[in-house]
Amino acid sequence: RYLRGELRRHGFSILAADQIAMVGVITVALPADVSAALIARRMVRSGFLLAHRSEYLARRNWLQICLMGSWDDRALEILPKVLATHAHACAEVAPRKTLAETVGDEFDAAGG
Repeated sequence: RYLRGELRRHGFSILAADQIAMVGVITVALPADVSAALIARRMVRSGFLLAHRSEYLARRNWLQICLMGSWDDRALEILPKVLATHAHACAEVAPRKTLAETVGDEFDAAGG
């Protein structure tokens, strides 16, 4: 519960509501301009292994935190801040779309 609350406090969108969530699995939905794969690679360098490679996670740009087995309380305490730091850094370096790309995306979404 603590981890879910702290992730939300740091601005992350948690997929499942607390009442129906599977204990020990937290799925974080990231905005389109923040790459789950890039964040996951950065998190490994910080000592955290997050799931992101499954086809269903990758397609949706989701990360999963799985608390199976034993874990370090201090690691769980700092995980939200470390994740937020990496997410912010990844958003800053994300390539920006040109106007033509943005218009093309809107055209495609409208069925054009």
